[in-house]
Amino acid sequence: MRDCRTEKGETMSKQSIKWHEDCLKNSQASWAAAQKSTSAEVERLEKWRIENQLHENQIQEAKRKGRDGFDREKFGKKRGER
Repeated sequence: MRDCRTEKGETMSKQSIKWHEDCLKNSQASWAAAQKSTSAEVERLEKWRIENQLHENQIQEAKRKGRDGFDREKFGKKRGER
């Protein structure tokens, strides 16, 4: 959580309404940027989790089939999938 501070980093007991409006506007813009960044990171992590699950499934399938190795890009994937 951010608060509004003076240029010297100090808070003051009384500020104008305009100052508070500007502070709120800046805080809302910072929040929106942080939200966007966080959402993108959550999406990236979810894709990573899915890729790990796919890899684990490929390993298990290869073991079931008695294979000693496989091409991760091709094994267990149907045509047209990625």
